[in-house]
Amino acid sequence: MAQDIIYKKDGTEIKAKVLEVGIDTIKYKIIETLENPPISISKTEVFMIKYENGTKDIINTITPETAKSGFQQ
Repeated sequence: MAQDIIYKKDGTEIKAKVLEVGIDTIKYKIIETLENPPISISKTEVFMIKYENGTKDIINTITPETAKSGFQQ
C-alpha cells in the first residue's frame, strides 16, 4: 500500500497520509486508521516527509532560540 512517511527529528517514522502542511503544523492520518480524525504534529518535531510519489519535503523551522543565534534547523 502506497503511503507517506513522516520522519521525526527523534528518529521515529510515522506511516501516514499527509493531509496538510501548514505554517506551524502538519495534519495527517495514520495509515491503519484512516477512518479516525486527523492528527496534528508540530513542524518543529519533523525532519522530513517522503510522499507516496517519491518526492521529499525537508522541514526547516525557525524557533525563537535559533532565530536569536542565526542558525536555522
